[in-house]
Amino acid sequence: MFKMKDIWNPQILEWPTIELMAERYVLELVNGDCQTAIGVTADARPEKGMMQIRCSYHNGAKAHHVQEIGELAEWKILAQKVVHAFMSQ
Repeated sequence: MFKMKDIWNPQILEWPTIELMAERYVLELVNGDCQTAIGVTADARPEKGMMQIRCSYHNGAKAHHVQEIGELAEWKILAQKVVHAFMSQ
């Protein structure tokens, strides 16, 4: 008997998974979900060990954009910096 994870696990790429987790983590930090009016994108550069997270939102009067770049291995810290930056605006 095969478990689904055993079938798909060899096909899962690490860095796209980290991008997805980083984007979801930013939403989690702001208590958001897929209906929250912010845009988050994470772009990994595994060959350089780096990641960029961008967040954009509109507060009703002005659009805001935040970007942080850091180590791929520290994606959670990078996501926290993004949230701290846009909460400070």
